[in-house]
Amino acid sequence: MNDPRTWGSFEEACQALACGHYAGMAFVLDHDDPFVGIDLDQAVEEGQIAPWARSIIDGLHSYTEWSPSRQGLHIWLRGALPGPRRREGAIEVYQDLRALTITGWHLEGTPLQIDRRQEELEQFYWQLFPPEAERQTVYHQSGCSDADSDADLLARARGARNGQRFARLWAGDTSGYGGDHSRADLALCGMLAFWAAGDAERVDRLFRQSGLMRPKWDVRHYHSGETYGQRTIAHVLAGQDVHKTAEGSRSTAHT
Repeated sequence: MNDPRTWGSFEEACQALACGHYAGMAFVLDHDDPFVGIDLDQAVEEGQIAPWARSIIDGLHSYTEWSPSRQGLHIWLRGALPGPRRREGAIEVYQDLRALTITGWHLEGTPLQIDRRQEELEQFYWQLFPPEAERQTVYHQSGCSDADSDADLLARARGARNGQRFARLWAGDTSGYGGDHSRADLALCGMLAFWAAGDAERVDRLFRQSGLMRPKWDVRHYHSGETYGQRTIAHVLAGQDVHKTAEGSRSTAHT
């Protein structure tokens, strides 16, 4: 599929599919176009989109569709990947010489168009692939007071590119997530986990200071015995450890 001689237009790919000799269609990402494709594999748990995948979808907020298996999702956006890495666990990110299947099975609640999301893409990318110095950073509670260290972390979060969004979530504002508290909880925990270098205890301690904190945080799930808060943080950290209509002129029918 990476041979340009095999590429065709969207119309040509549709005609080839109509002949019945192909199983589906794919779009070939190339360095000459502005598109980035993100593949979230095995993103469905118990018939629902997994929280780690939902937090990525919400954060990037661009056209998203189901994969052919309906167990994965593809996010399409305009932007440029800021680094060379392309895969971590169940998450793949591509912008050139890669064919991603397109189904047209739009994920309800996501935009119908492919939007430019450079700032959001960079935040997502560096959370997925932290720079070496950031990966080696370890936060210790010893050596400085909790108040001082937490205050420093919160100041860094507020001063980041997405600082305004962080501040709104920290204040308990869920309007950016349609009033959905669970999605807002995931989003805030994702940001806190990034700045806290994956320290689950610290994420929990910080979240309890936020405006999103409510009694549900400590309610235990009847099956697992975990609290809602523990499950939320675990899903976010799993997504980071796993720390993962299409437009264009090049489409290809595939078998």
